[in-house]
Amino acid sequence: MRTAFGAAHVQPDQLTNKVADAYAEYLVREKDESPEALATFCEEFGVVLAQNPIVGHAYLDEDDLPKDKIMKNEYMDAHGLLLELQHERKLLTDKALTHVGIGLAANNSIVKVVELLSVRPIVITRLEQNESEGVDCRGLIIGEKVGLYASRIVSSSNMKGKPICLTGPPGIQLNKTTREFVIQFPGPLDNVFYSKDDEKYLEVYLRDKGDVNNIKYGVPDNERIKVEHLALVYRIKCENVPDPRTEVEDAHDLEMYQAEQERKKQ
Repeated sequence: MRTAFGAAHVQPDQLTNKVADAYAEYLVREKDESPEALATFCEEFGVVLAQNPIVGHAYLDEDDLPKDKIMKNEYMDAHGLLLELQHERKLLTDKALTHVGIGLAANNSIVKVVELLSVRPIVITRLEQNESEGVDCRGLIIGEKVGLYASRIVSSSNMKGKPICLTGPPGIQLNKTTREFVIQFPGPLDNVFYSKDDEKYLEVYLRDKGDVNNIKYGVPDNERIKVEHLALVYRIKCENVPDPRTEVEDAHDLEMYQAEQERKKQ
């Protein structure tokens, strides 16, 4: 749909999905939307930057509940409602939109779809372990006058304390033409990816003061990075991006689609 409006694809966000799920459950219970409740969920799950919620719903017949426990059709109906409403459709097709989190919830009378929309100055396109068993984070700067300046990895048990590792401009590579970046944390780093007992998160910080064009990336220095003087603009759980399972599913879906198109030509 966004392609038809000349807008780029949006990125799903794992932490925002959790917020959206929690908010959808809240709306099933309480019915009325609450910015305060949404803000509480964002803080609970560590989501940074403002989220713009849109909510779709579909009513159920309590005497004839869906046999499909996943209720795919019902949730699609609730999402379809958003595409029919002018204000919501305008938000979904906004060219500035970069990220979305989706949450689902239902009871015996209604299903709710919550979509949390946000505009972020960067997009993370790949997060993975590198050859030294450290971490590589790749992405794209899309905001104007954005000074990518620092990144750190923290544990969920000590989010505001000493990080597991921290890097500034010396650990960042930036192609100023394409605005693609690579943040590198040398290894070995133990128990960072998919750490169930104490989950790890990668955070990205921007400098919003001074001339960002003068930041010297990839050049060793002795600066002591103080993130409290920077703007936190992204937090992501240390799991592979893109998810390998999603890549396999997408490849299969594309193969099936291409096969179907070939059958139609015959």
